[in-house]
Amino acid sequence: MDFTTIIQAVSAVGFPIVFCIIVYKTMVDSIKLFNDKLTELMQQHAQESQAMQKSLDDNTAVIQRLLDRIGDVNND
Repeated sequence: MDFTTIIQAVSAVGFPIVFCIIVYKTMVDSIKLFNDKLTELMQQHAQESQAMQKSLDDNTAVIQRLLDRIGDVNND
């Protein structure tokens, strides 16, 4: 939207209406950008959570094997 178009719109319908339309358009664009970024961050967080869960599962398995070996040593 160029400056001439804005001036013509203000002349035709008035400043408050044109201003409301511009603010509405700006808000819609901002909300869309925010939602896109939020979706991206949520996907990244899900991937990080899955990696952390895998690490915890691996660590749990290693600790269980260590406990089994300690138990075998103590039983001998």
